Amino acid sequence: LMTVGTGVTDGGALIVAPSDDSRLTLEMAALTGEAEAEDIVFDIASDALRIALAGDGSFDVSAASFAAAQAEAGDFIRGGLLEIDDLSASGAAGPDGALTAFEVTAPRIRNAYRITEDGVQEISSDQTYSGLNVSYATDTPFTGDVEAFLAEAVERGRVELTIAASGTTGASGVTGGPSAPPMDFTGVSGALEGVFSIIDGRIRYAVKADATDVTMAFGAPSPFPGGKVTFGDMAFDLTAPMRKADGPQPYKMTMNVAGVEMDEAIWAAFDAGGAIPRGPIALNIDIGGAARVLFGIGENTFGQTPLDVETLEIRDVSLEGMGVAAAATGALEIAGDASQPEGDVRLDVWGAFALLDAATAAGLLPPGQGDLYKQLALSFAQVGDDGPDHLVADISTKDGGVSVNGTPLQ
Repeated sequence: LMTVGTGVTDGGALIVAPSDDSRLTLEMAALTGEAEAEDIVFDIASDALRIALAGDGSFDVSAASFAAAQAEAGDFIRGGLLEIDDLSASGAAGPDGALTAFEVTAPRIRNAYRITEDGVQEISSDQTYSGLNVSYATDTPFTGDVEAFLAEAVERGRVELTIAASGTTGASGVTGGPSAPPMDFTGVSGALEGVFSIIDGRIRYAVKADATDVTMAFGAPSPFPGGKVTFGDMAFDLTAPMRKADGPQPYKMTMNVAGVEMDEAIWAAFDAGGAIPRGPIALNIDIGGAARVLFGIGENTFGQTPLDVETLEIRDVSLEGMGVAAAATGALEIAGDASQPEGDVRLDVWGAFALLDAATAAGLLPPGQGDLYKQLALSFAQVGDDGPDHLVADISTKDGGVSVNGTPLQ
């Protein structure tokens, strides 16, 4: 049930106002092509839902509230629920009806569902996003063929999608089975943002997230009860070429995790005595170089990877935690046979011997095993300037051979 209105003051717009109480049926047989697929039915409840469709292809959607709750359990998904507060959306479509741009904002969106593949074990998810903003823009018409859409965007077009939220809360779980334990997870995060774009033949995928807390709980027969993990601010950014060119093109990837901390319940599962230092574990990766695109989207790759990396610059790869710090820098030429790169890499490790002693004290290593590892490390690495627990390895690869600190490896 809906009402439709138009008039001179609307500039040719079609105003659609669905009933506050409606029902939506997804005919899964038509969507999936499987004749026996069961329909999924949702009860719709909304407040002041209004859809305006203009003659130029633009549209506006608004609602004080909107909720779609699954009315009947399906054979795969159950308990489907979508709740949106103060929905505001706008966008535009081209002459062929293909979406060219849209933006959606809402102070709160909740999405929940339960799924089962075997009718026994069930997976559940319930997520709420605060301050959500989604924006999309493209000059490439989408006709339903994802591969053709991406290929056109790479060669001649542009696609940009950004998703941001001021915070999230959520819970998920698995009911378990005869040999698998039930698992439950709850999480809270700060602001997050994700970006996907294809511009001028280059793809970018980036994610940023403020501090996130995840609490895990495991039931029998798991011997591990669970615990809490806190992730510090995290960021990942990848850019790479997708369009074929006459020569190699630059790529880069960065990843940073400010720190991962585990509560004592997790540490106690393998180090009840507290021998291993408890501090946060931090990771930083900054690499790049040049790569050659061998195949376009949709082309037959003959079993090969479409992207051939020719050079690898290790600008900074570092890890710190449990009393140990490690850092690597260097550059490698990988063109040709990737199994035989040529170049130099420097590896510094601080605190490894102390960690071996702590692992032995915690019972993670049998007595004497740590000393064997120390002797093995000293047979390749050299002691650095920062003391006896600073190891340095200058690794060189050339003509299919590898040497460490000038000593060839057999």
